[in-house]
Amino acid sequence: MSQETVAVVGAGVIGCSYAASFAAKGYRVRIFDVRDDYESIVRKMLRTQLSEIPSTDVDVAMERVSCLKTLEEAVKDADMVQENGPETVDFKQTMYTALEKFCDSETLFASSSSGITPEVIGAKMKSPERAMIGHPFNPPHVLPIVEVCAVPDAPDELVARLMDFYERAGRVAVRLKKPIDGFVTNRLQYVFQREAIHLVKEGVVDMEGLDKIVMASLGVRWACVGPFLAGQLGGGDGGMRGLLENIFARLDEPMGLQPLSTETLEMIEEQGGKSYPLNKSGEFAMVRDKRQLSVLEALEKNPLPKAD
Repeated sequence: MSQETVAVVGAGVIGCSYAASFAAKGYRVRIFDVRDDYESIVRKMLRTQLSEIPSTDVDVAMERVSCLKTLEEAVKDADMVQENGPETVDFKQTMYTALEKFCDSETLFASSSSGITPEVIGAKMKSPERAMIGHPFNPPHVLPIVEVCAVPDAPDELVARLMDFYERAGRVAVRLKKPIDGFVTNRLQYVFQREAIHLVKEGVVDMEGLDKIVMASLGVRWACVGPFLAGQLGGGDGGMRGLLENIFARLDEPMGLQPLSTETLEMIEEQGGKSYPLNKSGEFAMVRDKRQLSVLEALEKNPLPKAD
């Protein structure tokens, strides 16, 4: 178990969930929030969240958590600061200049920002490359993904240290090669939600029906292998490029989309071949199907409550 110290700044839903995740993994966790009465609320929330993390001794994990009254106390000598404050540029920029003042030069900084990019957050810092993104998917104590993003000219060693920290903390860390508004999870989520809303609005299907479709098809498959491996397997001998050219291309015109360029199709074929070689499709499919059956079994064992 690591005995590193993590400062969690901002004790809202995301901040508390991150704190629970770190405490469950053995880190000392210092929490700071500007609310005067936040400690009692946070400790109650943490107990609930910790009880949801498998194989966690809640009482032992709670002993690792401290609630501090000032930002300086919380972040002093911390190995890493996870900031979860309001999603406003002014707050982020003010916070990160303060963190730079109060923390050692080696302390890692990461924001849970859902869309503000690192170059904006660190614009007023002396060392702006220290402002990095550690964007989770809600709730972080349940879902392990964290999108790591830094300014393009950030030292690789600095980003690697943040990646290493998250991986040792049990998270699935993925480095984004460049900043983009909304990062990856939010952009994917938004596009999917917009099309779902469109289909309901057009009377193609109702809301409950669409959710059933996703839970019995795409949701299960993507949870098990993701959209690209799903496409590579779905395209048979042609891989994902074959699926796009022979099946999905027919939807371009009715959906008002521009056809994919040859360059894009070649990129997909090349990356797909490297990550998911077609000569191993049988092995990938076997794992996919075992995972899918497990997910479907879990859905059956945990039915949703009745609306009425």
